[in-house]
Amino acid sequence: MVVLGIFPNAAFPLCQARAFQTSDGTSRLFAMPFTETHSMWQLSWPMPEAAAIEAAKSSESLRAEALARCEGWHDPIPAIISAAPPDLLSGYPAFDRAPAQAPQDVCPAWGPASIATLAGDAAHCMSPFKGQGANQALLDGLALAESLYRHLSPSRRHWLKALDRSLPRPDSLPPDSGAREISQRVAQALRAFEAEMTERTRAKVTLSHDAVKELHRPEFLLPAFHVRRKGLGGAKAEAHVHSLRRAGVGAAAAGDPAQLDRLERLAFGLDPLPSPSLTSDPSSPA
Repeated sequence: MVVLGIFPNAAFPLCQARAFQTSDGTSRLFAMPFTETHSMWQLSWPMPEAAAIEAAKSSESLRAEALARCEGWHDPIPAIISAAPPDLLSGYPAFDRAPAQAPQDVCPAWGPASIATLAGDAAHCMSPFKGQGANQALLDGLALAESLYRHLSPSRRHWLKALDRSLPRPDSLPPDSGAREISQRVAQALRAFEAEMTERTRAKVTLSHDAVKELHRPEFLLPAFHVRRKGLGGAKAEAHVHSLRRAGVGAAAAGDPAQLDRLERLAFGLDPLPSPSLTSDPSSPA
């Protein structure tokens, strides 16, 4: 389940010009600036499909579910969930599926002569946790247009981009071509597009699927997990994260605007760590 909210950030310094995430090992909230005056949060968690559909019936049912999930989380998380107006709060069950392994997997029932195809989520739906769904859909549009242009162009002079990219170079289409030949060319263009799309998106779908498991598991709370996941520098980085936690450095300690810059300097090792006094609850979800 994924719930999104956009809210005015004037009262929330942590959400201005900064991104952060908080997790309890099952639910995970990510927040980032949206405009100069507004920020957005994304809250996600595993949930049975029927319950997710029920929760998504209204913005207020989504808010109630989100607040229940984040009860007891550090400031300002409950407040930013409440601050999103109903018309800027949305949610939906998120799905993905195994990536196509070959072009014929995109729409196998239609056959090689079909003059129809699929693109975007219809061809390669993926979770939102790698930020690639819309990116790949946009690239699909470009790839489809290029393939149709290459296969239907009446002149070879338009193939410079195809030559540069080592793309297939069909013979030029005679100006007096009939409907049958044009239809065959369209089908060839679509199969070439599907081949390019399948190769380009396979890894993106797989990585997005893996991210669902990585972001919603108890190990997400362990410094060692993030050191391995992000390649952050091994044992030294892990020890630094443990030291930050003991000193209370984290999003949970960022309620005071005056502390934000100091906390960032401590997190990046630019200042020496103080004694554990920045927060009274270092065990808060983070």
